[in-house]
Amino acid sequence: MAEGDRRSGAGRQAAADEIVACALEEYGTRLESAGQKRARADFERCLQEAQETLTLLEHLWLECAIPEIVAATRSLRSSTRLLGICRTWLDFRRNDAEPAIRDREHRLSLEAAQRCGDRVALFFDTGMQEWLNALNVAHECSQVESVWLREVRLRLTPAVVHAALQFFEQPYRVAAVAATQEEDGGRFVWLLDSPASPLYQEPHQSRLLELLERSTTVEDRAAARIIADNAFDYLRLTNAVFRGGTNMVKLAAFARERPALFRAAWAATISVEPQFRAVHSLMHLRQRLLRAGVDAALLREPDWLRVAENGAAQLRTDDTDGNAGHTDDFAEPSRGEGNGDDVAKSRACVQDACVNVGGGKLLVDQLSQQSSPGHSHDD
Repeated sequence: MAEGDRRSGAGRQAAADEIVACALEEYGTRLESAGQKRARADFERCLQEAQETLTLLEHLWLECAIPEIVAATRSLRSSTRLLGICRTWLDFRRNDAEPAIRDREHRLSLEAAQRCGDRVALFFDTGMQEWLNALNVAHECSQVESVWLREVRLRLTPAVVHAALQFFEQPYRVAAVAATQEEDGGRFVWLLDSPASPLYQEPHQSRLLELLERSTTVEDRAAARIIADNAFDYLRLTNAVFRGGTNMVKLAAFARERPALFRAAWAATISVEPQFRAVHSLMHLRQRLLRAGVDAALLREPDWLRVAENGAAQLRTDDTDGNAGHTDDFAEPSRGEGNGDDVAKSRACVQDACVNVGGGKLLVDQLSQQSSPGHSHDD
């Protein structure tokens, strides 16, 4: 590597990256070449060359301690490429030497997944969401592939779940996920709201439940407020996704299958008593969830919310009439009759609120009031 570094003038890390990339490319090429041979002797010769390259890959991933090589093999690019090669050849086991090679590839791919420096990105970039769906459809993948996919998933899931749980412990992070879903392809929204998400498989769902329940017991009230705000935005996100994307019936089913989780999310949301404007948002969120079919027993009303609901019954009726057709909890508020500059300014402020303060419930409410005098906008 030092000689390559000297000749090319590139840095040591660039040289290491090139070594790993070339080894992967060579391995894929040699497997392809072997597969195209008709004569057995030619096939075995090419396969022997491929085995030599596989030995090099095993050394680079499992044995080499040079820091730059370690970094190169743990990169997302190298990990994705290696898993892609291994997946392509999983079912090719008929010729004499192939089962042994496939077994070696199997072990190496699992180690590569485990050691990848960005397992969350690897989960998405290697199509793990599609893989999860394919596992339930027998004709879409072979038994060998199904087993391999499950094993890869086991290596990647802990990092993915850890990332999802952190959303609830970072200020306004859930709302930021909702605001940027077009930029990341909806990956993290899927992680939070899809029943197929590993977040809703045990033991990971229990960890989410424990985290939400912590808001009602933790002594650090600042930490409790962070969880409460994210729980509020989590319920808004779930409601918005099901109402805007498919069917409210699915939201009710989602809640019925996870009553403890919905109860804990709502309990976390109301664990910190809000000021008046935020109470208004809570009332509307609860109404939406009830209209979607979520059991009222999961959405307990504290005294302060019950008093506010009773005192705002007429306001709620007026607001419903004035907001017919409103379907997106994360949409920007209506901007009234303002001129183009006012509209642009309101849009920029709302976007800043969503990205920088995650949902910024108070700021959005204020903008709504300023842009629509005399008109009360929900959330």
